[in-house]
Amino acid sequence: MHTAWKSIALCFMVGLFTTPVTNAAPDQQKKAVERTTAVSASSQNSTAEIDSLLLELGEAISGGNTNRTISFWSDDAVFIDQAGLQTRGKAALENRFAKLFETRGKDTLALHPDKTSFPASNVAIVTGEIGRKAGPVELPATRFSMVLVKQNDRWLINEATETVIQDKHASDHLKQVEWMVGNWSVDSPDRSVRVQVNWSENKNILLSKSTAEKKDGSKTVDYQIIGFDPRKESIVSWHFSSDGGFGYGKWTRDNNEWLLDYAGVDKDGNDTAATNVFSPKSDSEFTWQSVKQTDGGNKISDSAVVTLKRSK
Repeated sequence: MHTAWKSIALCFMVGLFTTPVTNAAPDQQKKAVERTTAVSASSQNSTAEIDSLLLELGEAISGGNTNRTISFWSDDAVFIDQAGLQTRGKAALENRFAKLFETRGKDTLALHPDKTSFPASNVAIVTGEIGRKAGPVELPATRFSMVLVKQNDRWLINEATETVIQDKHASDHLKQVEWMVGNWSVDSPDRSVRVQVNWSENKNILLSKSTAEKKDGSKTVDYQIIGFDPRKESIVSWHFSSDGGFGYGKWTRDNNEWLLDYAGVDKDGNDTAATNVFSPKSDSEFTWQSVKQTDGGNKISDSAVVTLKRSK
């Protein structure tokens, strides 16, 4: 399994209107510093208060608590949903959330702010993501933008907009390794190897077929499926050898090289592992090498560097 040929088969305008503080008199400088410090401390406190509000809002929505959910909104609040539908006023919002909780039930979610700014001492703008639980995993579902106002020493949501996150398909991620698509070959005195890499119909998977044929006519055909794991944010692949071995690998990029960390089981049930190194040289050529190889816990020497060339 760990010869070079077998491994190939398994892989494949600032300051314009501001007087500089340094030009001010000492007492003016001191007052400016004091104002800056006070504003900074106030912003930090307000950010913490808003973060707490968003945490509690998420818990209220997750618990299907209409009264608690509505308590975070101002009387003249506006909510614009993903479809662009506007709901104005606290009474209308209460009715909307009540119907939503009745028909949908509880929906475990959390609001994660990524930017908070204060255009005025009593106004805040917050943007972030809304995550929803899918089993034990929380996935980003939508983005939100909010304008909050401070009334009677309490922050309230005055306007909120929810928008859809533009999903990336697996094909968008796999474009990084699209250079592999095509037919490749390499010959040696005792055998020839042909590698075919094609897109699946929807371009969310790459399919690789490696055929190694010896001079005596014997042949092995191995397969690899390359996809994208959104949980690990990584390109991954599954390997199936014609002799019954199989395995799983994770792809990472190191400058112009791609590393495939592979772990699997051979036909006899032994654990196997290796790192395959792919180095694109041009549109028509790349090199490959298998390093850090083990079989049943035993170390195996690195393979030779092999050059694959594009063929028709």
